[in-house]
Order: sequence, then C-alpha cells, then structure tokens
Amino acid sequence: MTYNRGTYDDQKLFGQHSVKWIEKGKPDAGKIMIFNNGFGRMDGNYSSVDIIAPQMDNAGKYIWIPANHISPASPLNGHTPILYSRLSTQAVSQVLNDSPMVIP
Repeated sequence: MTYNRGTYDDQKLFGQHSVKWIEKGKPDAGKIMIFNNGFGRMDGNYSSVDIIAPQMDNAGKYIWIPANHISPASPLNGHTPILYSRLSTQAVSQVLNDSPMVIP
C-alpha cells in the first residue's frame, strides 16, 4: 500500500486519476474530486467519482498524524457509481455551478 498506510481490506482507491480541487463558487468548493477506476474493489469492479475533504488546521494546512491513516477514511459521497458498464470519454467528471457533478 502507498506510504505503508492501510491494507487491502481498507483500500478505497483503485486506479485513481484526474484528481482536482473543486473550484470556488461550485458545490463542494475546496474539496477534492477523484475519478476512481474501481478495478479490484472487494464488492466488484465499477468506476466512481469520489469527493473527499481532508482535515485541515486553522492555517489551511492538511492535518497528518504519522501514526494514523491519512484522513479522510471514506469519501463524503460514499461512492458515486457510474451507471454505464462501458464508459469511453475524452473528458473527465467535473462539478458545475448548478449541479453536484457531471460525467461526460
């Protein structure tokens, strides 16, 4: 596991990519959105768009305690499964001003 944090039993990301901060003025602004391919999940293979909100201190720096796992333990939205069994796109998901999320 990356950085020796966690095991397969608590792994949440499987082939993740296109990580980006959600822009100001959009729903969930300041949080982090991740496209998670999902290959190798314990509950079956499916892609999802996950949003996380790592803990931050008053100075806006991420909180990390070396003896613990990196937070958060789970995405805020659980996993938002992509409802198509075959997805082929040249663009990646994004948050819009009037909608929580769009997947092209």
